[in-house]
Amino acid sequence: MMESTEADLRPEFNKERIQFETLITDVSARLIKAPTSEVDVEIENSLTLVRNFFQVDRCALCGVRANSKFVWVTHGSYVEGLEPVSGDINLSDLFPWSYERLVIQGRHINVSSIEELPPDTEMERKSWFAMGIKSALTVPLFLAGRVSFIFLLNALHKERSWPTEYIPRLQLLGEILVNSLERRNIDRSLRETKAQLKVHLQEIDHLKQKLEIENAFLRNEVEAHREKEEGREISEGMRPVMTQVRQVASTGSTVLIQGETGTGKELVAGNIHRLSQRGKRVMIR
Repeated sequence: MMESTEADLRPEFNKERIQFETLITDVSARLIKAPTSEVDVEIENSLTLVRNFFQVDRCALCGVRANSKFVWVTHGSYVEGLEPVSGDINLSDLFPWSYERLVIQGRHINVSSIEELPPDTEMERKSWFAMGIKSALTVPLFLAGRVSFIFLLNALHKERSWPTEYIPRLQLLGEILVNSLERRNIDRSLRETKAQLKVHLQEIDHLKQKLEIENAFLRNEVEAHREKEEGREISEGMRPVMTQVRQVASTGSTVLIQGETGTGKELVAGNIHRLSQRGKRVMIR
């Protein structure tokens, strides 16, 4: 496995490095401006820029579920004619050595040819042959202290070396992509929460309206019953008093009601309240 290359010392490499750093800056700026609905498209466009820069055949971002040991391709860019890797394929089963090194150990993989793979990686070698991989550079990406994504580059047509200086820059670029995905996920979650809250508020408003209708109906029933009962209780002697009640109820003035026990003071107070501006509110007796 290559840990350093002579390419790091080439004068041309400094120019390429500046170009790649410019690419990272451009990608970051585009993702910051992109609305969350366009984040996935921008990520795949960014992967295409990286694939073209390194002149490789496959560039992908892979999600990691460590609790179920599942790794799948979330976004990818492929050279024309190359079939995309399905998101249903569990890459941890096909590349167990890579999974151990990337996810468990948190270390990158820089392999220029299949001969550089450890000798006891039979399954890994079979997968390399099956997918036509000749060289690979794979970088773990961390979120909240654990490996949550993997950034990978595959050369299929010919072997190539990977300057080690690109590894931290690829990690930086990958983290920019991952942060954009996290922003998109948070935005989606907030939108779903707001939508659910809106539905709940509509349900509450509907129930409130229903209760108000039922309350109005009951109040009318009670009022009709009370008027009927009160009508029975009013004697000829009370009728002049009820005339005064109607006159004073509309004024909002304080009223003093006097009389012996059983003469109907509460009846008078109830009618004043009922006929006043406070009539729709509960009377405290």
